[in-house]
Amino acid sequence: MPLANVDGMTNAPLDTPFDDSSDTGVRRITAHSIEDLLALAPVVLGFWPHDSVVMFTFGSPLPFHAHLRLPERVSTQDLREVEETMLTPAVTHDVAAVVLLVYGHRERVVKAVHRALRAGTRRRGIDLVGCIWADGERYQVLSGLKGSGGPVPYDVGHHPYVVEAVVEGRLAFASREEMVASIEPDPAACSEVTAALRRLGLGDDGPDADDEGTAEWAERLVMGRVELGEPPMGDELARLAWAVQAISARDAVWALIGRGTARRHESLWAAVLRQTPEHLVPPVADLLAFSAWQAGDGAMAWAAVDRARRARPDDRMAGMIADLLDRAIPPQAWPAS
Repeated sequence: MPLANVDGMTNAPLDTPFDDSSDTGVRRITAHSIEDLLALAPVVLGFWPHDSVVMFTFGSPLPFHAHLRLPERVSTQDLREVEETMLTPAVTHDVAAVVLLVYGHRERVVKAVHRALRAGTRRRGIDLVGCIWADGERYQVLSGLKGSGGPVPYDVGHHPYVVEAVVEGRLAFASREEMVASIEPDPAACSEVTAALRRLGLGDDGPDADDEGTAEWAERLVMGRVELGEPPMGDELARLAWAVQAISARDAVWALIGRGTARRHESLWAAVLRQTPEHLVPPVADLLAFSAWQAGDGAMAWAAVDRARRARPDDRMAGMIADLLDRAIPPQAWPAS
């Protein structure tokens, strides 16, 4: 269970501003109750967590939150890796306190993870404000916080935070697996892009690295499509996937991605990636990963990194983004953001 399995890093700190889907707006979220915390978890992750642990952090100059799938076993090694994976970034970023939400039905695993993280926070001088065990229908306070010790029924499906996120498109997936599946290739669409590339006379390897005309074309297209809020289609999409194979074109559109418009770029590159033939995937997936990270969507960023590495295991840009995610570096730390 390597550090890369922390797949839900996000820069949505509670009680502090974070980016919403607008270019300039910020929103404050405050958790007043356990139900608020349970509603916030899917909102900050972008999907409903299952069989996993979610960590909210507080008091850090570079706050983040994290999601990690529960281990299959409760061996000493597995629990040590959970502890190191979740808490190493917390120490790095001088986190003062954390709240843990553990989701699942396997009581033995849930309680073992709780014990490991409670001991780990104590050793590291981090205040564990509380740990809540939830199974989708009932929750139980395992430590800290004020609340009933026994199982308490809950339903946050209509909680205002959740409703708002669904309406705004920030909570689009029922699970992490559904989110990952959303950027898997659409065979029919990929075949159409392949046919379009042949029809346009574009080769498999992309344009020349110093093709300024293609880079300028790609930059103009992406700027226009992001402004419209609509991804390219047909021949335009095929040519864009081909164009960004050249470093000059990839870098030209990469430079357009900033925190203010990151969500729009994320939507665009997700749509392109679903239709991109496998041999053209790496730079498209890289651009999705970077825009997702800039949008604070760590789970989608990891999914895109994995997609790039599946096509090209030694992909350098994917490696760079994976390092940023591993270390829980927030988007605002990027100079151009």
